[in-house]
Amino acid sequence: MTPTENTLAPLLAEMFAAAGKAQAGVHRQLEGGLHVKVALRGERKQLIVWRTKGRLPGATECEILGHDAGLIQPKFRSWQVGPEGARLDAFLITDAFTGQLCTHTWSAAAAVEDAKTRGEEAHCSTCRATWRTATPKRGKKVRHHYNGAEVRPAVFERFLVRGPVPEGAVVKAPAVASPAPAAAAPLIGQVCGTCRHGRPDGCDVACTLGWAAHDGLWLDPPPWAPGKWEPAEMGHGGLPLPLLTPRTRCMATGDRWLPRTGEVEAA
Repeated sequence: MTPTENTLAPLLAEMFAAAGKAQAGVHRQLEGGLHVKVALRGERKQLIVWRTKGRLPGATECEILGHDAGLIQPKFRSWQVGPEGARLDAFLITDAFTGQLCTHTWSAAAAVEDAKTRGEEAHCSTCRATWRTATPKRGKKVRHHYNGAEVRPAVFERFLVRGPVPEGAVVKAPAVASPAPAAAAPLIGQVCGTCRHGRPDGCDVACTLGWAAHDGLWLDPPPWAPGKWEPAEMGHGGLPLPLLTPRTRCMATGDRWLPRTGEVEAA
């Protein structure tokens, strides 16, 4: 089953919104037995996809899921879900894009035509990105190209607003005054017991980095073993793995992780 772009993007947006609000992974089963679990790692989106029966999700499915989740350059690798002894093969989808993005300012579209197609094209005055549409002279299917590569219509529409900068181009950010150093954030709510940004507090967890820097892809406990949690292999950036436990359930992934070297000063 290949997800349809008419319904998939809104569904994934809804799931990521729920994941951000709950500060935990959100799982849904789609048509055709495709399971999708999403989570936010800081501001980065991640998806885990699998099937309990039949074949694994294919490369096309993973690519569509990644693009419709808002990833610029989806990549996927082998993963596993489920309790020990009953693991299921899955794929973890993340974004491999590390370049610049541009909020485009497009020129007026110009008509273009060659021996087989006709369409329109334009360029961005900020980063020199280009788009082009092409319709066969003896057909109706419109093909969409961004920076010379054909993309799906849903991706094309998204990139028209904000998309990758062409290779070798640079978008200069406007000069802004340096902000004044921020005061140390107070300890709020639960406390993180694995770094200097917090302190242990019973079975609770918190971190002065804030919950925006906390997340995780936790495997749901199976029906036959309620209450049993298995942490995914992720955590504070730089933390030796695995330091996450069901007791602490700390899932901070902020880049500012610092090891604990003693008691944390009270806020």
